[in-house]
Amino acid sequence: MAEKFDLIVVGGGHNGLACGAYLAKAGLKTLVLERRDLIGGGVMTEEHELPGFKHNTHSAMHEWIFAGPVYYDLELKNYGSKYKFGPGLAQIFEDGSSIILYRELERTCNQLAKYSKKDAKAYKEMVETFTDYLELLCTSWLYNPPMPQSQFAALLEGTDAGKDILRMMLSSPLMITEQMFEHEKTKAWVLLNVTQTGIPHDCYGNGLMFPLMLPALHRTGIGTSVGGSISLALAMGKFVEAHGGVVKKEADVKEILIKDGRAYGVKLADGSEYHAEKAITCNVGPTLIFGKDGMVDQSLLNDDFIKQINRWRPGEVALFTMHLDLNESIDYKAAATEPDVNRTYTVGMCDTVERLQKQFNAARIGEIPRGDAVGFLTVC
Repeated sequence: MAEKFDLIVVGGGHNGLACGAYLAKAGLKTLVLERRDLIGGGVMTEEHELPGFKHNTHSAMHEWIFAGPVYYDLELKNYGSKYKFGPGLAQIFEDGSSIILYRELERTCNQLAKYSKKDAKAYKEMVETFTDYLELLCTSWLYNPPMPQSQFAALLEGTDAGKDILRMMLSSPLMITEQMFEHEKTKAWVLLNVTQTGIPHDCYGNGLMFPLMLPALHRTGIGTSVGGSISLALAMGKFVEAHGGVVKKEADVKEILIKDGRAYGVKLADGSEYHAEKAITCNVGPTLIFGKDGMVDQSLLNDDFIKQINRWRPGEVALFTMHLDLNESIDYKAAATEPDVNRTYTVGMCDTVERLQKQFNAARIGEIPRGDAVGFLTVC
């Protein structure tokens, strides 16, 4: 007989774990199912090259976890999640110069003033303004049930800040960068920071990353997860279990069971079943749920919905990660004039906007020239 729960969460990534933690906190009997033998999804730390050298294989920089309520609501510090903070991001240039993004806004502006006092002033004004926007976006968008796009636009139209957000939603990161700054190094630094999640630099609609990324970097800082990124996920898993929930690994969900239009359970690859009295929620890709050979029988879905699912495509920019097993810390050429470069969590390499554009375009078709890759080197 299938074991029964109030709710089942399919996928033990950090979002699924956060969902399961809130449900368990509310007193609901919750089950989180993860296909792998480790929970965390993209918040993962594993040995890759040599024994004893652990790498964050996806999520590395943690700032958004502190911008919202999750870390504090779940009291994750009490379940083993700890962070260290230091100088956050550095960008180094071929001539040995650099720009460091500090949590302290004034220190960062002093870095920019080395190249342009006008850019330093513009950056300070931008971050101060966008910090207010971040609050608006978080309270009305990220941490509330999604509203129809037309209603969201109407809400934004009611304030000057909202109108500015709408403008950025129709702009590209490149357009906003060119409008705000004059020095080539400032532009390259800002643009690489805003697009470091892999969003195209020239894609209209991605301008919204400006108020979402930069204020958060200054308000919360960039945290280094002690023990690797996976420590955050493990703390979430402990919270779920401490509140009566169950986290089951090596649980490969193959089918979501549906009867009379209602999802009532899941079947695993080994044939075992778990049933949910109230609901099932999924923290996996849409095509894995509703696509051909997905968890839901497509005969139960309407044609328009299937068409929308079939239109889904992965992003056009390819990201890659370089893992280094080292006996000592890296000593950058730029540290000769800015010693904090060697203390930063992440170092970016890109000299000009033109070069950034070239590299992004090459990444779109998977033809990055040797020695000309753009990105960050993260040291853990």
